[in-house]
Amino acid sequence: MFPLSHRPAGASMARQSGARFRLSALLAGVTLIASCSPDSSGIRRLPLEPGAAAPVITLSPTSTSLGYIGETRQFAAQLGAGTGTTAAGARFTWTSANPSVVTVNTSGVVSAVAEGTTQITVRTVNVVDSATVIVKRIAASVALSVDDILFTELAKSETVTATILDGGGQSLPSSTMVWSSADTAVATVSSSGEVTSVGQGATTVKGTADAVQASLSVRVATGPASIDVDPASVALTALGDTVTVGGTVLDAAGAALSGVVVTFEWGDTTIVDVDKVTGLITATGLGSTTVTVVGDTVRQNISVTVTQTPASVVVAPESITLTPGGAV
Repeated sequence: MFPLSHRPAGASMARQSGARFRLSALLAGVTLIASCSPDSSGIRRLPLEPGAAAPVITLSPTSTSLGYIGETRQFAAQLGAGTGTTAAGARFTWTSANPSVVTVNTSGVVSAVAEGTTQITVRTVNVVDSATVIVKRIAASVALSVDDILFTELAKSETVTATILDGGGQSLPSSTMVWSSADTAVATVSSSGEVTSVGQGATTVKGTADAVQASLSVRVATGPASIDVDPASVALTALGDTVTVGGTVLDAAGAALSGVVVTFEWGDTTIVDVDKVTGLITATGLGSTTVTVVGDTVRQNISVTVTQTPASVVVAPESITLTPGGAV
């Protein structure tokens, strides 16, 4: 019998041969990998077998923008053979080129940390792809300090302030607002939101931050501008008929001016008689004339026509009997 520490020479030679084979294979593999030049990501890629399809990663989305700090976006990666087929169960490694701008977790969820632009990279085996991520805070809501402005004098100004918030509820500088006036003949607005009255009337001032808008109405009314008369014209169809005309004095913005009393004037007393205070018009003759409604410094004319249409005809006598040669 052989001693316990002794092994048959054949068995020992077989093990030594197998170890040398494994060592040779390992060295060959190291040499093969070392012979490959690293790519831009520092990965040494083994050459494919002839005719084999190169693996590719499909990354979605390929780029994205985040509008506020803390906003997140889900990225998805899929490994394919480059022939339209996909590989299931692939494990991906996600990294951010600049974690101070965005971070990315192991599931591919990107989170905005600060404004800037960077790349996220996904890797698996010896395949890599990347996407661009831009973090730029943008307006999600705009609120103005006032809803409307009324100027009663020309060349007067009032500054409108804006509160701009991003999607995370954080304020943005009001200097990002772009102001405009729909009618600069009524009011202008400066780049800082200062609204100035120019002429009588009404207009709309808008403030825009990114794609979000807010607006306010501006009226410039320095005194009476017109009279709203009701009815706008009068037609009387019989002598003695009456109608009452009313008038409201308006400013240039179309608003009624309180405390301004209207009176009535007319020229032809043979056609109508008018109560100067109440506006009651009475037909006194046939024809057409003009009644003027006066309110402070403004005047409005209305036309008045008086006609008379017969309602019936009375014949007398109702019947006549004539004999030959007779006359009535």
